[in-house]
Amino acid sequence: MKEPGKLDSLLLKLENLEIRQRGFEQEIQALREEIAVLQGKSFSSPAVTEKTAAPVTAQTQAGKNRFSMPGRPGLEKFIGENLVSKAGILVLILGVAIGAKYAVDRDLVSPLTRIILGAVTGMTLMVLAFWLKKKYGNFSAVLVSGGIAILYFMSYAAYSFYDLFSQQLAFGIMTVFTLFAVFIAIWYDRQFIAHIGLVGAYAIPFLLGNGSGRATILFAYISIINAGILFISLKKYWQPLFYLAFAVSWTILLSWCISTDSIAPYVWTALLFAFVFFMTFQLTSLAYKLILGETLSNTDLIVQFINSLIFYLAGYYLLTFLPASGHTLSLFAVFNAGVHLTIGLLIRKRQSLDGRPALLHFLLGIAFIYLTFRLQITAWFGPAVKDQVAKVAWTYIYSLFFMLAVTTLAVRKINETATTRIILLINLSLTLAFLTWGHYNLAQSGSGYVRYLSVLLSVLLLLASAKLLKQNIPTERLLKFSGLFFHFCILWTLSSEFIHLLSLAGLYGSYKLGMSILWGAYALLLIIIGLARHQAHLRIAAISLFAITLVKLFTFDLVQLGTVAKTVILVSLGILMLIISFLYTRYKTK
Repeated sequence: MKEPGKLDSLLLKLENLEIRQRGFEQEIQALREEIAVLQGKSFSSPAVTEKTAAPVTAQTQAGKNRFSMPGRPGLEKFIGENLVSKAGILVLILGVAIGAKYAVDRDLVSPLTRIILGAVTGMTLMVLAFWLKKKYGNFSAVLVSGGIAILYFMSYAAYSFYDLFSQQLAFGIMTVFTLFAVFIAIWYDRQFIAHIGLVGAYAIPFLLGNGSGRATILFAYISIINAGILFISLKKYWQPLFYLAFAVSWTILLSWCISTDSIAPYVWTALLFAFVFFMTFQLTSLAYKLILGETLSNTDLIVQFINSLIFYLAGYYLLTFLPASGHTLSLFAVFNAGVHLTIGLLIRKRQSLDGRPALLHFLLGIAFIYLTFRLQITAWFGPAVKDQVAKVAWTYIYSLFFMLAVTTLAVRKINETATTRIILLINLSLTLAFLTWGHYNLAQSGSGYVRYLSVLLSVLLLLASAKLLKQNIPTERLLKFSGLFFHFCILWTLSSEFIHLLSLAGLYGSYKLGMSILWGAYALLLIIIGLARHQAHLRIAAISLFAITLVKLFTFDLVQLGTVAKTVILVSLGILMLIISFLYTRYKTK
């Protein structure tokens, strides 16, 4: 049973592999020639290379032998066949432009004649290029690109300088040249021809614009160009072309957003085309390798992430111009989450691809789900100071709960190292933010149940993170770090709560006495756990904590404490140290 789609995919993959193979063979031959020159030996092409280069005619080979020069063949070939030809076509285009300006200044010929002469020059270059294509492919490609550039310039001059064309006709002519450039680029298999067509295409609305500011027409036109880039990406893997289209398209849209005075009437139009740009570039970065079943590079993934980020930020900026934008922003985040999760599911169905693109879109989908409720919390609270404090408190609770849910789901469903590391890194950042700013902000809220709910969620998040780490990345070093970080967070939380309770009771000045005893007691607890579980790193941490407590005691605390307080703290710490020593003597020797 025939499968036309699969056959086309295999033929396309074979064609691109053959192109790569020819490129590698040319590079290998150039390296061999250069090595032979450096070694002072004569170079003869291997039989395999000669066989690969079979299409070269005997006449052409003879010509090469007659005109070959000593020196560095690889560099000479690059300069003679590549740089000189491209520099020559640039000089020719410059000469045509200067000649046209001279004719304008001197009024030597009529405007119509000037345009016709320029167009004839461009057409002559293209006819000559087609005639030379079979024998001199690179040189022919340079000529045809110069012809296209001259035709672009003549079309612009006919409209802008002489008013020979209407705006609609000039627009249509230059669009035809753009499509022609894309066709020629694919036919010649030369990326720089497509670059010329692309640059000309993006320049058309600015060269032919009359300041009317019709955003719909501008964005629709750019969307059509990007669709052409998507079509090319199905045929060729031309990444620089994609990067140019990506940068120019988003730059035009973002510049329009920033520079437009009255943006409110165009919010939904701009948002629609921003989504079209986003989907086009997302599919373009996936299309070629989806068809061939190849693995995406890290650069491809970075581009997809940047594309998603730009689309969300542009949409967020646009929606802020709408009244009551708070709930609209939440809905926009939901929309982003749905789009990314859908793309991730579609990619996941193709077993030939690695899991990283799907993973990226799943993580982005989860991030947008988080933003949905985060933005909704912002919309619920007003601008008053009390409301702002409550908003911060509930934001911490929501963030801890959300990551607890994600981590719990990951424990049950995910066994990938990359996903685990991302989740644990987020949990680590969130926990540190909660320990530093979170405790302070929650203390300002004045709500006891909110504070202790957040503390409970943070402890549960630490336990879930430790379980996920042990399940998916069970390295000894990371497990030790996880245990130490858990106890560090617990001690920090206990210290913060102790200071908070003393401040509520009006005994803030007594925290030094109690803090030293608390740290000493926790060091004793770590010793007991370390002895019971045979974990030397916990015992060492306990001894280090006791040393820090003693340094703190004798450096800062005793100077400011009274006699009774000094007696209490010294006796307490002395007893704790004796207990630790007894436990070491009793259990560590066994």
